[in-house]
Amino acid sequence: MSDAFCEKTIFESWETGGYRMYRIPGMIVTQKGTVLAYYEARMANGDWGKENIIMRRSEDNGLTWSDRIMLIEQPQESTDTYHNVVLFPDRNGDIHMLWHRNYCQCFYQKSVDDGVTWSEPREITEVYERFRKEYDWNVIAAGPGHGIQLANGRLFVPVWISTGGKRHRPSVLSCIYSDDHGDSWERGEIIWDKDGFVNPNETGAIQLDNGSVLMNIRHESDDTHRAVSVSKDGTTGWSKPVLDPVLADPVCFAGIVKGIYPGSGKSFVLFSNCNFDGSYQYDPETGKRFHKDDRIHLTIRISEDDCQSWKYSRELEAVSGYSDVAVSKDGSTFFCLYEKDWENGSWGCTRHMAVARFNLEWVRENS
Repeated sequence: MSDAFCEKTIFESWETGGYRMYRIPGMIVTQKGTVLAYYEARMANGDWGKENIIMRRSEDNGLTWSDRIMLIEQPQESTDTYHNVVLFPDRNGDIHMLWHRNYCQCFYQKSVDDGVTWSEPREITEVYERFRKEYDWNVIAAGPGHGIQLANGRLFVPVWISTGGKRHRPSVLSCIYSDDHGDSWERGEIIWDKDGFVNPNETGAIQLDNGSVLMNIRHESDDTHRAVSVSKDGTTGWSKPVLDPVLADPVCFAGIVKGIYPGSGKSFVLFSNCNFDGSYQYDPETGKRFHKDDRIHLTIRISEDDCQSWKYSRELEAVSGYSDVAVSKDGSTFFCLYEKDWENGSWGCTRHMAVARFNLEWVRENS
């Protein structure tokens, strides 16, 4: 009998707790093995309304979770948008956090007690100002999802910037990074491709076995399969983005994380996204009609060759949205925090924030 498992837990339901909905998930596992799940608590529809950031903690490998923790809460009289939070687990035990306000400011905080308490916010918008000579932005955002720490200790997060004004587009993609555990921040090169690569924005990253950094990119080109770009040092010389023919995508944020199999020391990449390319508009089994950008078929994939191919895949949820993934400290348990269901066919109005806990056997059982 298979020892595979998959457990799903609803964290939040829409129109509860004083919020309209919960969106934009992110996950990390700390050096102590604590799982942190965080997401936006929105008081209105859309990306630009009043929002707080909520977190939940699990100290038993995702079996149980804390009640909601107000990670970033704004004053009652404020109407600001608090958004695009990314956390970084540091090998020294610290946890680093970036978050944004009104798509024009970025703040940094740090926790030295496994995410229980945090330092006071310190504004680091200046690092984005260094893009202005090349791209005169009026919108900034990181991730979302999580940042990573490279083998040399560098903290790294993809960022996107836009001249659209309260829109995601037009946009370009780059990164910001810190080589001193968050004390100071620098910018990387913009990933330029003017040959048909349209509006790259919300992006995840991993470090490959050879030390290079790979960006897995959402974009709005005619063919919306996920794009990838690679840099040898994670800041400069980004390769021309190319499409991954396996990773169909309806222009939606995806989760990606590197892990190590227990015992063997062999690396793998865990990936989650809505696996839909708009190739059909009608499902005869359910009678539902779909648009090409509907967020359906949330699928978990595993690569064992640094994203050159995807060996295993399995659908996790039929109707979903944004997702992020994490791997337990010992490499045996996987987590996916994701938006589940939508209201009245609208992919921008999700009904639930949920987490799934599963393992390798569950993913490859039906592959």
